[in-house]
Amino acid sequence: MKKATTTIQTRRLSKAFTIVELLIVIVVIAILVGITVVGYGAVTRSAQDSALKADLQKLGDAIKLQTLDDQTVPSGGATSIPVSGDSTVVPGVSVKPDQSAYNLKVTNLFYCAGNINGSKEFAFAAQSKSGKSFTFKSNKGIETATVFNGSGTDTCAALGFTAPYTWSYGFNPADQYRWFAWANGDAPTVKNIVLNPKPSGTTNWFSPIVSTVTVTPGVTWNSKAGWYRYVWNGTGASTVRMNVNLSDLVNGKAYTASILVGNSGTTPVTLSMDWSDAAVDNFTLAAGESKRVYTTAARATYDSTFRFIDFNLTSSGSAGVLVQEAMLTEGDADYLYRDGSHTYAGWSWDGADNASTSSGPSQLNQ
Repeated sequence: MKKATTTIQTRRLSKAFTIVELLIVIVVIAILVGITVVGYGAVTRSAQDSALKADLQKLGDAIKLQTLDDQTVPSGGATSIPVSGDSTVVPGVSVKPDQSAYNLKVTNLFYCAGNINGSKEFAFAAQSKSGKSFTFKSNKGIETATVFNGSGTDTCAALGFTAPYTWSYGFNPADQYRWFAWANGDAPTVKNIVLNPKPSGTTNWFSPIVSTVTVTPGVTWNSKAGWYRYVWNGTGASTVRMNVNLSDLVNGKAYTASILVGNSGTTPVTLSMDWSDAAVDNFTLAAGESKRVYTTAARATYDSTFRFIDFNLTSSGSAGVLVQEAMLTEGDADYLYRDGSHTYAGWSWDGADNASTSSGPSQLNQ
């Protein structure tokens, strides 16, 4: 009986792994995982490069067709001498790029137009998320780029263009730009209902409705101009209000209002904000802080009275609160600021200054 028991135990032990065998298995698995990760990374980078080159080819073909129609190469939105203007337009061209393929940490997707060795040419240059850069030249097609540093003038010069030439970029990493309209043709469009969002003067801008609040326009703070300073004396109400066009509102719809606020003082500032008295949100700004604040609400019926954005100071002090960049959009999405000027990231006015809504590509606050 004892011998039989020993045999069974021996058989059970023979089925178990030794420490050496376990280490060998772990090492083999680690090697296989490493090979898989490296292989997957290479495939991903190759796919990004291929998508970017396909975009450049499509853009190049579109410009060639435009050139045939116009009998000239279309100009970019900025000039080389002097370097000026926002690069927002490639006339007649619209394309939806594969955004996941691009390096979005640098200004990207340049268009250049001008002379190369005395011949009128155009080119595109872009950098893949893989780190590789590529160009499409009207006289050569797709090539690997040797110079790409996020500068339109430097990139165009490196491609052989002699001044004067024009250029545009399709992407700028700054929040107020991102993808430009010509390089994001089917991007969602959002409408800013505020009539004077920048602001420009006091027409259709926030105005105190009580004498306990004073306003100072044209303040520069934190390297940013265009602030309006509002100071409350600490007694009574502190309401500051801006109306929008009733014709731009739909009964029952929710709208999201937002403003950029700043605290140039040395102590915290508190304020509240509401849309048409439907809801109130409270905010605190630390000393030296600036941020965009949002409030979303809906009314069953909008009328000549209930069509406004209000903010109220709930703390007093000589620094007050600084305000600019107002926005009101339909729905509950928090959008980044869009001022609606003619050359601002594909946005345009729908009418006259201070009496117009504006629209353009959306950019969520995320």
